[in-house]
Amino acid sequence: MPKFKFFMLVLLLWVSLRDIKSVAQQLPDEEVEAMSLIASKLQYRNWNVASDSCIRRSSSGFDSIISVENTGIMKQGSNVTCNCTATVCHISTIQLRRLNLGGVLPAEEFGNLPYLKEIDLLSNYINGTIPSSLSRLNLRILNLLANRISGSIPEEIGDISTLEELTLEDNLLEGPLPQNLGRLTRLKRLLLSANNFTGTIPESYGNLSSFEYFLIDGSSLSGRIPDFIGSWTNLSILNLEGTSMEGPIPPSISRLTKLKELRISDLAGTTSSQFPKLQNMTQLIRLVLRNCLLTGPIPEGIGNPNNLKLIDFSFNNLDGLIPNSFGNLYFDALFLNNNLLSGKIPDWVFSKQKNSRQAKIKIDLSYNNFARPQQQISCDTSNLNLVATFSASATSNEDDWCLNDQLTCRNPNRKSDNKFRHFLYIFCGHSLFINCGGGTTEFEGNEYEDDTTDEESHYFYKPERWAYSANGAFIYKDHVPFVVHGSNVALGEIYRTTRGAPRTLREFGNDKTSTLRTKQKVLEGEEFVVENL
Repeated sequence: MPKFKFFMLVLLLWVSLRDIKSVAQQLPDEEVEAMSLIASKLQYRNWNVASDSCIRRSSSGFDSIISVENTGIMKQGSNVTCNCTATVCHISTIQLRRLNLGGVLPAEEFGNLPYLKEIDLLSNYINGTIPSSLSRLNLRILNLLANRISGSIPEEIGDISTLEELTLEDNLLEGPLPQNLGRLTRLKRLLLSANNFTGTIPESYGNLSSFEYFLIDGSSLSGRIPDFIGSWTNLSILNLEGTSMEGPIPPSISRLTKLKELRISDLAGTTSSQFPKLQNMTQLIRLVLRNCLLTGPIPEGIGNPNNLKLIDFSFNNLDGLIPNSFGNLYFDALFLNNNLLSGKIPDWVFSKQKNSRQAKIKIDLSYNNFARPQQQISCDTSNLNLVATFSASATSNEDDWCLNDQLTCRNPNRKSDNKFRHFLYIFCGHSLFINCGGGTTEFEGNEYEDDTTDEESHYFYKPERWAYSANGAFIYKDHVPFVVHGSNVALGEIYRTTRGAPRTLREFGNDKTSTLRTKQKVLEGEEFVVENL
């Protein structure tokens, strides 16, 4: 009996302590109100906001994780973290990822959560502007990637001295980059790609010595690439692709020896430069210097043979030979097209292509001035693109037609309907219609040729009729199909499919008197060219 009384006494004490703890570890009323308003403005209805939500958590509180990445990071769902003491709880992390939220970014409510360290609203449809009230917080992470946020970045964001990651990619932001961000000495990641920023990179950004990632591709930034980028010696990824910035590439870039990705393209201006010194960048995995006004030879000894997977030096004025050291690299893709390279095509080019049926190594040497090799080369479908590879003096009647450098039909009359994405190219003579990515079909009284190959080849030949060559690589996407299927066929069955290309797509009609007309939509493309053979 005494044992039973003792047991009941312990049980009652445990229940009492549990209840006291539950009452003590409550969210303050102002944070409960802030979380309710945040849920309302973001149009998220799955939070059960109450003073004890941090205690209940996954059962009936804040958490609703739908899927998780291989790395353990939440891919989709809701995750709210609380920082609790013996007496009170505070909201420290808010993650709402890939939930198709269509509300408005709260203007003041986040600022009313004084212990908040992370806001992650990745991949939703959230509108509104970035509130300056965020400067009241000690945030470490602000991630608004892939939403519909508009306006400019408030200068006040530069007052968040604790900020380590600022991710604003793929939004509708505009205006100049704030000078004040140069005060964020702890900032490691600044991801601003795919917005409408204008102006130059502020001089104050030279102070950001903790930088590990800087991505500003796909914006309208102008001015020269600043020399102070050489002070970002901890940088792992630098992406300046597709801006309106001017060359040349500053020599100080050679100091960035920790780079794993260097991607610069489409530099404006007329000032050319020699190839930058990159020999000490032994950790490079992806190296893109496309259309960067580069001249002269490609130096030997670029990259570590075991690391470098993507090399793109296309659309420059590089001359001389292909470096022998490239034959020792275990790359997945090599793009040297549209240069002035000459001499013999190295034997390893053909051996890599021959042995790449499973690895699918892609090599593009098109539009150069190489000497004619002794071996016979054909225009068969291949991951080796040799279109217009030889100079005019090197070609002969024995060569297959694709190797000739006189392919382009001059001064074509191009007509296009941007609304319907229907391209019409009229040269002279007869017509050739191609249903890109689809089968043989009739549309508007014309019969379109079959184009259903889904091979990820960079050169495809339809015997005696036409061919196409695709250029570039889908970054971070290893298995993107070259044929994409859609469900919207309101404009006609012909629009159910399209052909995808990472950078450029050229289509050739193998008949001097024919016209090539094509329905085409290039995914992630920057250039679309149609030529007569």
